[in-house]
Amino acid sequence: PLAGPARVAARAALADGGWQDRTRRALAEAGDSLEQLLEEAGLVQGGGTPLFRWLPLGQAEPVHRTLARQGIWTRYFSEPSGVRFGLPAGEDAWERLRRALAALPPEALPGGA
Repeated sequence: PLAGPARVAARAALADGGWQDRTRRALAEAGDSLEQLLEEAGLVQGGGTPLFRWLPLGQAEPVHRTLARQGIWTRYFSEPSGVRFGLPAGEDAWERLRRALAALPPEALPGGA
């Protein structure tokens, strides 16, 4: 069951092809930006969608915990070992993610010491 206002919003969104196209483009661009940011940090993605990127990591749990302590929530996977990053919600969140990734210890990165 959906509340009345949610139904009205959903009906409007489903009827607005222009909004759907703009949203698809914006999500694709944001997904590409996330992928680029992760690659710049030395994290090579293993897959994903415009909404998230999954990274295979041998040290996934420490990476997940380190980022969580900095206010970056990822989804931890034990098998196969990896973390999933969702799209940051706004420019402040993007900047916080940039800083958190830059602060990851080299040994946490693939090929790290």
